[in-house]
Amino acid sequence: MGILDLFKRKPEVIEDLDLSWLQADMHSHLIPGIDDGSKSMEESLDLIRRLSQYGLRKIITTPHIMSEYYRNTPEIIQM
Repeated sequence: MGILDLFKRKPEVIEDLDLSWLQADMHSHLIPGIDDGSKSMEESLDLIRRLSQYGLRKIITTPHIMSEYYRNTPEIIQM
């Protein structure tokens, strides 16, 4: 090994993301169009599929409710 070998970039090993130990995501913004999260139903469904592939089995949606930015009410969230 020469001195210049220290500067060679080694291939990065990226392991598959495994969140199965977590079981649930308790902070997601997957209700489309009501805060800074998902913008569409298609995007929400894609994100849910990906989270499922990572091993999550439960998702608890947590939309922002801040009167100065996101004026969400229970009625808006349940639409």
